[in-house]
Amino acid sequence: MDFSSNINADVPIKTINDDELNRADFSIRVAESILNYDSEECLVLGLMGEWGSGKTSIRNMIFEHIETKNDEHILIKFNPWYFSNQDSLLFHFFDELTEGFNKKDVFKNICAKVSKLKNKLVSATSINVGVEGNGISLNLKELFNKKDYETFNSIKNDLMKLFADFDYKIIISIDDIDRLTNDEIKQIFLLVKSLANFPNVIYILSFEDSVVKKALSSESYSGENYLEKIIQIPIFVPEVTRTKMNSLIMKRFDYIFADNHGVIEKYFDIGLNSILWKIFPFIKTMRDLNRYMNVLNFYKGSLVDELNVGDFLILLLLQIFEPEIYKEIKNRKYDLISFYKLQQLKFDEQKEVVSNLFNDLYVLSQTKLENELFSVLLYLFPIFGKVNMPNQYFNGENINRWDENKKLCTEKYFDKYFTLSLEENEVSDSVISDLLEMDDVDAISQIFIDLDSRGQIKDAFNKLIPRIMEIPQKNCPAFIMSIFNIGEAIDLTDDSTTISNSLYISSVLEGLIKNLNDRNGLYELLKSKVNDKDNLFTVIEFIYKIGYDYGCYVNDNPKNENEICISKDQFFELKDIACVKIKELNENGRLVKDNNLVAYLTYWHVWGYEEEVVNVFDSNFESDDDFIEFLDHLRNYSISGGMHRRKIAFDKIKEYYDLDKVVNRIKEIKHDEKTSEEHKIFCEKFCDEYKSFPFMFYK
Repeated sequence: MDFSSNINADVPIKTINDDELNRADFSIRVAESILNYDSEECLVLGLMGEWGSGKTSIRNMIFEHIETKNDEHILIKFNPWYFSNQDSLLFHFFDELTEGFNKKDVFKNICAKVSKLKNKLVSATSINVGVEGNGISLNLKELFNKKDYETFNSIKNDLMKLFADFDYKIIISIDDIDRLTNDEIKQIFLLVKSLANFPNVIYILSFEDSVVKKALSSESYSGENYLEKIIQIPIFVPEVTRTKMNSLIMKRFDYIFADNHGVIEKYFDIGLNSILWKIFPFIKTMRDLNRYMNVLNFYKGSLVDELNVGDFLILLLLQIFEPEIYKEIKNRKYDLISFYKLQQLKFDEQKEVVSNLFNDLYVLSQTKLENELFSVLLYLFPIFGKVNMPNQYFNGENINRWDENKKLCTEKYFDKYFTLSLEENEVSDSVISDLLEMDDVDAISQIFIDLDSRGQIKDAFNKLIPRIMEIPQKNCPAFIMSIFNIGEAIDLTDDSTTISNSLYISSVLEGLIKNLNDRNGLYELLKSKVNDKDNLFTVIEFIYKIGYDYGCYVNDNPKNENEICISKDQFFELKDIACVKIKELNENGRLVKDNNLVAYLTYWHVWGYEEEVVNVFDSNFESDDDFIEFLDHLRNYSISGGMHRRKIAFDKIKEYYDLDKVVNRIKEIKHDEKTSEEHKIFCEKFCDEYKSFPFMFYK
């Protein structure tokens, strides 16, 4: 089956012709308002909407219309998220500004001035932005010596005069502001307010307003008030009408199942349209729709003649939009399908049991669509009918009919819905073949997570590794980014092998990178990922291994630079960013609670941050609770008796700190009368493991 034409990449539309949400007219009206703006005063528009609501798509349509009406305006797109590194953020903006001016000869005389302004900013020691009583502030005098400050002001004033003389408008869009750190968000608004508030410039700032308001707020000042001062024209992304979104969902289903309607309808109890009405409320944005349809498209070949398609569509809905409920359903199998056991109770008792079961599931809900959730659960599991009809009776005829229809609520088919009828932990070759053709990061990640939840991820990786070179080169970046996203979430180990998670993941990444064969492309991808806020470990671990290849640590046989996936300079830059990210993890309290704590401390220590590592120990030493939690996460994986175990990393403690001091501290806690029973148990285990140190790793 060819999935390539059916996968919907989660990317903004580029032209008005691609508009499926009836937002073209809205975008054109905004564009016309911009074209009709005849003041030379700097204008700031705020394009606001939730993540996935289509802000970038609207921006693209606005720019497209402006280009068709006025080819003299300068249009500049700046995405600060690509440069998410505080000290470089503002500098890259001026680089993009200069590049935009270079497109027209008439503006080239201004480029030198813009570069000088940027260079003066570069000479500043740091750029620290704060929110005070009157909003975001920056004392430029503190950044420069007196001479440099006067020069900066002089250049800025010259630029103000040059911009004022333009007969053109410079329209600058700044996207993904809500994906930045709080400090970076403040920098962007400082830029617009103070540093680049030039005449004849129109800014279109795209962001989720709740995120930005929070970032700009302080104890003394409201982020909302500040936004009102800086955003002159707020524009909210139009909501997609429920009717329109429903129509798009139906259109996608018709396309995916175009060749299978006859077979599929056979296994619907209430018809496809009725199923879709249960699905509609959970899909609110195009991002939601693409995510659902991509995963469905991947698995649809496993559905026909194997499962009740209606049940699978609903279960897939829960898997994507209510993942905690999906997991709980797997754990509550017999509570959900044990009809005879339930019917032995009195009617009131049956109602109470089933009502409590629903409440147990609903408390895990992310969508909080209570009525809609009850409807889909009732469709999947008839026992929920007992809530409204406690005297309802289920007999053998009911169960036989459900078996015939291959329903989820039967003993025969329940487990198959979570394995897609595959035997135990095996993945079919056809699934791997279809996976190789995918190019959407979220869809690939979802497939890997799904395979992991069914215990199939190890087999999938074993089958994927020898076939990596079959992946089209254009798809490799999506696979690499997906591996970085899910590396921490999947478990490739079991008691039958000594191969670690890291080795499996490294094997896949090495194959993908070899297939990609693009040094600069990989460097940009790594830089983008290591600047992300989440799922950092796998990419930082990969960066660390690159340093090993270069012989930066203990390595008697380093590789030649042309054999390594990025240059040595690029490695050092990424290493520095990684160190900043580890520091941030420590500052926000996440580092000491991370299961990869030992590895993070190792990388930090090897990269020259010995003092910071010692401080991590010191800062967690005084409080009993903090100290024990810290040590509980300070574990290495080891293999003992053919089984993978996590043992206290005594070797690392000894390397980074005073091991005797740690042991004595544990003994103090152990013998303290005030120590809780839970902590005493931990201390006992700690002491038992310590007795076998340093030999325990060789047993």
